[in-house]
Amino acid sequence: MWIGIMMQISSVSLAATITVYVYNTEFSINPPGGPVVQAVITQGDFIKWVHVQGGHTTTSVSGSPEQWNQPIDSANPQYICQFNNVGVFWYYCIPHGADDGDGTASGMSGTITVLAAGSGACCLPNGSCVTTDQSGC
Repeated sequence: MWIGIMMQISSVSLAATITVYVYNTEFSINPPGGPVVQAVITQGDFIKWVHVQGGHTTTSVSGSPEQWNQPIDSANPQYICQFNNVGVFWYYCIPHGADDGDGTASGMSGTITVLAAGSGACCLPNGSCVTTDQSGC
């Protein structure tokens, strides 16, 4: 019984939370002033959108297996969402972007790339990313 509980706790602690900053007309894992870089995570990880400035939303495109639509503004300064499906998920800001109707978005938009569990990504502030295994970056 203890082994099962310890394994479950251990697996939960492996999930990462990656911050996506929301500002101007950008979504980026880097704060303003850095290069705009889209998030790459592993299945089961979380994305935390954080308000920096302006009134925005984070809204998945229609038809995506991962669905969300949340305001990101001074009254709602963050939103956290777990991604359990593998793939590239497009999203946009309703006032500043658009759902293109083909699984992509334009204007103020971004992507979340979700890699299969057991793999991972190390992304540097310059925007370069490499896929790794569980041994780390």
